[in-house]
Amino acid sequence: MSLQTQKFKQAATVPIIGLNVTGCDTDPTAKTSKFYMRTEADIRAGKAGTPVVNGGTAILSDIAVQADGTYNFTIVYQWLTADVATVGNYGGEFTVELSATRLLILPIDDDYIPIELVDNVKTGG
Repeated sequence: MSLQTQKFKQAATVPIIGLNVTGCDTDPTAKTSKFYMRTEADIRAGKAGTPVVNGGTAILSDIAVQADGTYNFTIVYQWLTADVATVGNYGGEFTVELSATRLLILPIDDDYIPIELVDNVKTGG
């Protein structure tokens, strides 16, 4: 299943971006989590490029253990002004460091979270 493009207005720091995660085999409580975002053009061209967001602190919440012993949780990132300054198409990923040797990269079933920053009337792009 493909993720829907998440649209945000240029210069708006709310709403936040996030994902609901199900079936994690490790308790994510107190684990280091981060958010990364690059231009879609750089991603598609296979260029490293300079990330627009390079390891911004993400927050884990609503952590719940399931009957099968796996964990569901929500991971979110609060935009900074510089993150949403430029209109365009981007790709985002969250990471959760489950242990020193296990890094969870989200989303799992998609290449990245498609993000579109659109003009706003106030600043006009």
